[in-house]
Amino acid sequence: CFARFTLDASAKCEFDEIKANRAKQAAKQAGTSAQEDIPGGPPLSLCVVGAGLERVNGIYQLDSEHCGKPQYRKSGGDFLINWEDGDTPHCWAITDDIDRMGIYTINGDQPLPPREGWEPYYATSPAPTIEYNF
Repeated sequence: CFARFTLDASAKCEFDEIKANRAKQAAKQAGTSAQEDIPGGPPLSLCVVGAGLERVNGIYQLDSEHCGKPQYRKSGGDFLINWEDGDTPHCWAITDDIDRMGIYTINGDQPLPPREGWEPYYATSPAPTIEYNF
């Protein structure tokens, strides 16, 4: 996964976020969840553990949607977990919030950040695992 996000991908994601917000409003009016592939909705927070780059470890709160999937922001930090569809293959990435450079990534289009299988991109091993907190 190419983790430096381009303006074109960002613009596409902004469009996707607008569509997702409209879907959320429609789902709310219909009494359903906008994220139908996640029964009960996405976890409210994630816990990243075991990363070689220790500042990445910690609690990430559900922040918004990015490219139609949940985005998480680290509590008290400058890191995000989000999904990027601007490149092929699509991937989940743990990024810094300043330049959105991928620190750890995993290819795929799962509805949630995978618990295992992350790989260092611009970071040291070991790669982290993720625990869901509903």
